[in-house]
Amino acid sequence: MVSLVVALLAVPATHAVGVVLPLSGPRQQRGEMLLHSVQMKAEEINAAGGIDGRPIELVVRDTGNLPELSRAAAKELAAAPRVLAVIGHYDNEAAAAAVPVYDQNHIPVFLPSIGNKSSFADSTWAFSGTYDDASEAQIMAVFIKLLRHHDDVMVFHTSDLYEDLWAAFQHKAEIIGLKARGIVFTSQTTGAVAPDFVARSVPSLPASVQAIVVLGQSANGGAVIRQLRERGIRVPIYGNSRVSAGELFDVIGPYTQDLHAAFPFMFDMGSDKALEFRREYVRRWRFEPSAFGIFAYDGLGMIAEGIRARGASRTGIRDYLASLDSPIRAYEGAAGISYFDVDGAMVRDTIMASAAEGRFRPSELQLRLVTEGHTRSTLDEKAKQGEVIVVNGVPFFVINVVYAGIEYFRVNQVNVKDLSFEAEFFLWFKWSGDVDIDNIQFLNEVPGKGHRVEMRLATLPAEWHGGQDVHWIAYRYKGTFLHAYDLRHFPFDRQELPLLLAHRSRNANRIQLVADVGGIVDRPISEIYPQEWTYLGRRDSSATFRHASAFGNPSWLAGEAQSPYSVYRSSMQIRRIVFPYLITLFLPLAILVCVSLLVLLIPKEQFNPRNGLVMSSLLGVLVYHMATARSLPQVGYLMTSDLYFVFAYALLAVLVLGINGVNLMMARQQEARAAKVDRLLARVFVVGTVIAYSTLTIWGLRASR
Repeated sequence: MVSLVVALLAVPATHAVGVVLPLSGPRQQRGEMLLHSVQMKAEEINAAGGIDGRPIELVVRDTGNLPELSRAAAKELAAAPRVLAVIGHYDNEAAAAAVPVYDQNHIPVFLPSIGNKSSFADSTWAFSGTYDDASEAQIMAVFIKLLRHHDDVMVFHTSDLYEDLWAAFQHKAEIIGLKARGIVFTSQTTGAVAPDFVARSVPSLPASVQAIVVLGQSANGGAVIRQLRERGIRVPIYGNSRVSAGELFDVIGPYTQDLHAAFPFMFDMGSDKALEFRREYVRRWRFEPSAFGIFAYDGLGMIAEGIRARGASRTGIRDYLASLDSPIRAYEGAAGISYFDVDGAMVRDTIMASAAEGRFRPSELQLRLVTEGHTRSTLDEKAKQGEVIVVNGVPFFVINVVYAGIEYFRVNQVNVKDLSFEAEFFLWFKWSGDVDIDNIQFLNEVPGKGHRVEMRLATLPAEWHGGQDVHWIAYRYKGTFLHAYDLRHFPFDRQELPLLLAHRSRNANRIQLVADVGGIVDRPISEIYPQEWTYLGRRDSSATFRHASAFGNPSWLAGEAQSPYSVYRSSMQIRRIVFPYLITLFLPLAILVCVSLLVLLIPKEQFNPRNGLVMSSLLGVLVYHMATARSLPQVGYLMTSDLYFVFAYALLAVLVLGINGVNLMMARQQEARAAKVDRLLARVFVVGTVIAYSTLTIWGLRASR
């Protein structure tokens, strides 16, 4: 017994995870952004009961982004046996100083924002939340040459860690025939740029240069971009993901024309989970999270899943992270499917984006590395069809990005019983290249119940904005759509009316649908019929949907599934107006319950009238319940309205048992006891009725908010 008590006391009360970030100094804002993201995930896990009943505890340390403080924090956490894993470090230098400590002490570390493999590739205990910087640079070179058709570029880069990016870019450029000349603009990753740097380095831009590439950070890279534009250099400018992060737009001011950048993730192409993370983050901290924020959020999710799957040990968590090595064995988080390459870098698509209206939006064409075995086995055929390009033996999908938007006009019918709704709205698409727009259809539309009328078709020439010609088409649409309503809180319920758009035959490796948030306006909808609903807002997102099957295709390899399909989801949130149900639902039920209360006014000696009145009320409640249920669809759960009837049944059952008990006492000549029980029954019934229905109504009203 003593040994059992000692063993129980030795079990930690929490699952401790270290968080090492720059919470002071120049990188404070970015460090706080990562910390807030991790805190959100910890709160979410703990609110759900923790892991095996134990909450996540965050052990936070500030490094000021300094290598020596990062190393010291790593030693401190590694020396604490209760700390199971670490999340953190923002820049490469700080991570490079700390990773050897984690490796030597066998403690797993998740690096949300570290893309330079030289910082972690030699460790078997370090895992990065973002992709390899060198692969990003190579994708940029291919994109610039083969999709933007530039032949000669000038590359500005730092001479330390970003020397690797320049080397990777230069190597790929030589292979594909892209002429690239490099210029060092600072010797340090975070070093400042001289105010006259561009004037001294590029007195005049060579006539052959068609584009400029900047490899650096947002502060110094942004300074280079601003100087270039201020000198009247108007060629397209492309930046790496570190340039596009942070305060870039504050640095460059109005000079956003023909500006493009790489990203490891964009919320424009994120799932509902990603957008929910972003909404909650903005609600709590009043500014936008970066891609690294959602990577940190998912990082804690992976660590938590490792504890669940392999136990609360450093080795178990490390083994779980190392097992995430393919799309089949991956963690599905807010940022999508996540898995690591052999060096511990996250495998992600490089998303190229263009600046517009103070933010970056996905470019009209994208590249995605081909990883599916089936596609690799049919490369020649795919290349002939234009679906794949092969660069130095490396195949890439060429993906058309289609912006889609919906502006709601009217909801003609919210048909809860038939699980459908009819809506009228305006629909538009914007795209470049060869896209079969007519075959982008609504997945949840009732066949034969949709009709669209083309309103306008136009083309925006490439010279107006950079890139390629952009086509635009708009329709007026009316259709009936299927949706399984969640009626658990009826009649205090909120509902969403979703519209799901996807191409009928082209998967996400050919067409990527993106919500055109820049063109969507959230206008309140006043016409929602029947008039028992009020408009709350809307949500627009895009994600991929994968069928986990090859559908018996004999040419597919074992374990493979069909490629994912891109889906644009626009949903309107509405709330049921409760007031009419006070009259049509609650008042009749209240009358029946109050009628049953009259039993308590009938003398206890008159058993037959009392019993008959209660049974009549019980029968009335039952008939009314069945009539109400017929107006709603069959569901496999109790609705809030059902609970009102269940409480009525319970209260009437107590009344029936009480009346029969009093009658039995009267028959046994126990009149004093019968009178006492009858008075107690009256009090319990009245008080119980008030408490039960008040509690249920307050709970229902809170649930509807």
